Amino acid sequence: MCRQYQRDLDHVANTYSLPEQILTFFELKKGQNELIVTVTFKDLEGKKCLPKKFLITSKRDFFGHFEVGIGPIKD
Repeated sequence: MCRQYQRDLDHVANTYSLPEQILTFFELKKGQNELIVTVTFKDLEGKKCLPKKFLITSKRDFFGHFEVGIGPIKD
């Protein structure tokens, strides 16, 4: 089970809220098609892992639908 942390408060990460947040970001920031996010992780024992960066990209098709991609950024 994945947990999403915001200001040290944990929430269950689900597939319903996260995509909407990303699509809302790109809708509000029209003309911007890249977003770099840094994600922190904890292992099963609760130890912090090194943060990882990801590049989220967005483009619209002819009908106005978003196509969103994500990939790791290598250090």
